[in-house]
Amino acid sequence: MRQTNYQTGWSKHAWIEVKKISRFADVNSFKCNVSNQELEAEFLVLCRTNFKHRGNETDETFFYNRKFTPPQFLSVWEKWDKLRTSKIEKIKSIADKYNLDVSVKLREI
Repeated sequence: MRQTNYQTGWSKHAWIEVKKISRFADVNSFKCNVSNQELEAEFLVLCRTNFKHRGNETDETFFYNRKFTPPQFLSVWEKWDKLRTSKIEKIKSIADKYNLDVSVKLREI
C-alpha cells in the first residue's frame, strides 16, 4: 500500500514482512512500535519518507504485529491473507492435477 500527500511531501509505504526471510538484517531485535513486544513471524512494516526534505534524516520506519496494526493499514493484512490463500489453493490444484497428497500447515500467529 502506498499513499503520498503531495502538499506535505510525506509518502507512506506499508507491506507485510516475513521474519525468516526479512530484508532487515537485525529483525530479531526489533519490537512492535505499539506493544513493545517481540515481532511475530509475520509483521507489518510502515516506512514514511518526505521528498521535500533533503537526505533521509526525516525517514521513519515502524513495525507492527498484526494485533496492533493501525486501522488504516488493516487492508494490507487482508491483501496478504488473500494472496497467501490463493497460493495455497494453487499448490493444492497442482497437487490434484498430478495426483499428489499435499498437506499445508499454517502456523497460528
